[in-house]
Parts: sequence; structure tokens; C-alpha cells
Amino acid sequence: MQFRHLVVATDQTDAARAAENAALDIAKRTGAQVSVLYVASAIAQRPVDVGAEIAPIPPYRDALEHAREDLHAWWVTGHPRHRAPSNGRIQWVVGAGLPSVEISRFAEDHRADLIILTRKRHSRLRRMLLGDTADSVVRRSPVPCLFVPTDGFDESRVVAAVDGSDRGLAVVHAAMRFAGAMGGQLSFVTVERTREDEPADLVEAVPGSRSVLLGQDLERIAVEEGQLTNQVIRGGHMTSALHVRHGGPVAEILQEVADRGAGVLVIGYHRGGPPGPVESGSVARQLAHRTPCAVLTIPL
Repeated sequence: MQFRHLVVATDQTDAARAAENAALDIAKRTGAQVSVLYVASAIAQRPVDVGAEIAPIPPYRDALEHAREDLHAWWVTGHPRHRAPSNGRIQWVVGAGLPSVEISRFAEDHRADLIILTRKRHSRLRRMLLGDTADSVVRRSPVPCLFVPTDGFDESRVVAAVDGSDRGLAVVHAAMRFAGAMGGQLSFVTVERTREDEPADLVEAVPGSRSVLLGQDLERIAVEEGQLTNQVIRGGHMTSALHVRHGGPVAEILQEVADRGAGVLVIGYHRGGPPGPVESGSVARQLAHRTPCAVLTIPL
């Protein structure tokens, strides 16, 4: 996971400030370029930087320029000192269309490394009837997404939920890179489902074969990552940083976040799938909505 180009999606509401502040903090630590993207209802067919060589066909150019000026003015209002990354690279981009589609498309077309959005709380009924932009973005995006609560996020403690699959190990690498860039302490959690006929004390004492293999994979990754491991995991011991829980995945991961006092949860996320009630969705989708802290999704 790299941190060269961050896309922060905004709807110019007070809640969106949380994503902007997170983007600026990450950029300050990593020197990344920041693109502030606002998708309007009807201006142009694609997100376009007004300063780019390819400009929208009239009469869209004037409307796009005005919208971009409004976006810049709104940004400055929220950041009186015009905060910018240490390298000073920040741009304001306006486009039009369906926000979830255009945000993902812009990030992919411009080789973004991370999309940052504010995660707003919606009722179950609203998600069923109107959908949710953040939910739609993560289902479409080939780029990792960071969903920030409206009260911001604390990067000092990061928990990564891992399942031991080969594809899922991408979450381990991404979590280490993120925690390393943020200067946070990283731990891992995996959940083993319990059976009614298994004695509870035996289940707690003897880890399943999947968890044992996962621990071995973590040790291998520790060797590959070298010094980074020591920076984000106390003592550099990957196996001791893995907590094995038993029960339902969603409930146990949420409890791990609470027990650790985590400010960021890192999860793998399979792209695609229909919208609808969160409760009927995947474990990752339920966690993305129900976790109280920030959530970093890694596309699998």
C-alpha cells in the first residue's frame, strides 16, 4: 500500500470536514498529493481538473469553473490557514454524475492510492430506500477506502481483521503499511466459529488449524517486512499480536475493537454485490457500517 495520491470525496457539508482533516493529516505524514473531489448533479460528464489540458466542451466549462471556485472557497472557509500537505500539492476537482461511480472512476483513472470519505450514520430504512454513497463506493472501488466517522479518527491503535486466506494476507501487508505511515500500534484479530458440541474450555485452549497456519504466515511476513514490523508491533512478535476469538465474526471483531480501544479497523472487502439491508450483507459490509471507529477497506 502506497501513499502518493489521496482522493478525499466531499459533499461540502460540515460532516465532510472529518474526511478532509484525515486526508491532510495523512498527507502531512507521507507527503502525498491530495485531490479534493466534489461530484455535482449536472455539470460535466466526467470529473475534470479545470487546469488540465482536456477541458469540458462549452457550455459546461463556465459552470465547472464556478463550481470549482465554490469548492475552493468552501475549503478555505473550513481551513482558514489553508492547510496543505508539506509538499504543497493539493488540487480541487469538480465533476458530475452518480457520486459513487464518479468517485471510484476518478480514483482509478488518476492512480489514487486511497479514497477518504466521511461515513455518515443512516437509518436502516434510508439505506434500503436511497442507498448509501460510502457503501456504493467500497463495493465498486479497486482502491482502498478509508471511512472516517464525523468526529474524526485516532490512528494510534489499529486492529486488522484477518481470516488466513491467501487473498486475505493482503490485509496484513496493507495494515502494516498504514500503521507504519501513521505511527500507530498494530494488532490482529481472527475469529473461529464454535460448535455446540465443543467444550468451551477446550476451544479456548486449543487454536484451530487455520489460526495456527495464520500465525505462521504472520511470522513469515514479519521477516519480509523487517524493520517495519518492529515499528508497528510491540516487540516485533507477530504471533503475540494475533488474538484468536470464538463466536460470530461481526460481534467478536466489534468487541475486539472495543477491547483494544482501536481508532482504525482494517478489513478485506470483496468488490461487487447488490445494495440492500446491511444486515443481510457480508461480514465486511456489516463491519463497515457498524464499527464505531474509522474503517480501512482493502479490495480483495
